[in-house]
Amino acid sequence: MYENICSENKNLVLREPCFRQCMKIYVPKIKIKQEINMKIAVSSTNKNIESSVSDVFGRCSYFIIVEIKNQKIGKTEAIENKGIDQMSGAGISAAKLMAEKDVNAVITKNIGPRAMDVLKQFNIAVYSGDGVIKEVLQEFIDKKLKEIEKK
Repeated sequence: MYENICSENKNLVLREPCFRQCMKIYVPKIKIKQEINMKIAVSSTNKNIESSVSDVFGRCSYFIIVEIKNQKIGKTEAIENKGIDQMSGAGISAAKLMAEKDVNAVITKNIGPRAMDVLKQFNIAVYSGDGVIKEVLQEFIDKKLKEIEKK
């Protein structure tokens, strides 16, 4: 499809070249503001965003669920990890919990292969992060965190 700026009205984009005698087909030129609205879960050592990212996903003490709206940290919720003391399958239980909470992405230091499989089945991205959660979330917003790919 050929697009051209109209010579008579600079705010319009044409699908065909603009000639004075031809019929003009206008497509409004609209600037779309990209908004990022996501729910992020971070494996945490404690109940707030001033805590550190936990070393492990499935056996972390808490999950901090954070809403990111328009590239700003919004509402936060701390969820105690009830699967921390499970004999096995703690990562799988944690991954299912993330899906139930409608999380779009998870930030953690380390994650096991079975938990990773479950998260990928629910189309939940996994990112590697280390440090204070508030700072790590800003790194996520700034697209500085590395996504962990399935091995």
